[in-house]
Amino acid sequence: MFKNAGKRLMGLAKFIFWLTVILGLILGFIFSLAKSEEIFILVGIIAGVLFGWISSLLLYAFGELCEEVRLLAELEENDSDSKPATAVTNVVNGNG
Repeated sequence: MFKNAGKRLMGLAKFIFWLTVILGLILGFIFSLAKSEEIFILVGIIAGVLFGWISSLLLYAFGELCEEVRLLAELEENDSDSKPATAVTNVVNGNG
């Protein structure tokens, strides 16, 4: 259940983004049916997309951070002969 939490968070972030984009478009469509001013339609669509992008960007970044930490932990576990600092340095430099 708790394995691959980073990948699941990244998938959830993508789902939330597309859900808020769709809801923003629906909100804009509802405003257009209600004969609202055009500015409300634009604000509804833009606000929905921006809110979805910002919220899912933060969640995606946290998921990516979790995934990178997991990969570093696996690398350190597999590389038990060398020092942990050397394993981390190799990953950062692209040698691992």
